[in-house]
Amino acid sequence: MMIDTDNKTFQDDLLNECKVINLKNEYSDYVGEINWAIVSDLTEEELNEKYRSAILPYSPYVRLSLEQYEAIKEYNSNEYKHVRRMKCKGDRFCFDEGIYCFHSELVMDESEWIDWSWLYKVIEKLPLVQRRRIVKKFYLQLNNVEIARQERVSSQAVDLSIKMAINRLRKLMKAN
Repeated sequence: MMIDTDNKTFQDDLLNECKVINLKNEYSDYVGEINWAIVSDLTEEELNEKYRSAILPYSPYVRLSLEQYEAIKEYNSNEYKHVRRMKCKGDRFCFDEGIYCFHSELVMDESEWIDWSWLYKVIEKLPLVQRRRIVKKFYLQLNNVEIARQERVSSQAVDLSIKMAINRLRKLMKAN
């Protein structure tokens, strides 16, 4: 089999100057008929003129400017961060009424589900410092060191306070 060295050179030049994206591999939800995107500051006419034979395997393609590509990349990155954030925080202290969620730190029996409005009432019975630290720990997702830094106390004091608050919450919830 003979290799067209000129075409290989054009292909290498294209890949050095432009970014070629397989849309179906890059974006799992993509359902369009065009499989390729070429990211370049060259116009479509310039691309065709300069890399006609190298582009053929990617035809039909969509041409994206670098600005468009960066905007898409930034959007996807933000979406990914949002999804991860929601996975991390989505089932913790969502202050919507009527949401039920399990918190092993707050209940003894893992088969129990907590009615949030009831939990809020129980949390309101905690001393102010414990209540504030429970909210920071489980709702704002701060660790003990961050809470201690904010409140200018030792992390051991925060740790002890949170443990005492959880124990108190368990007792209050058993009593109700």
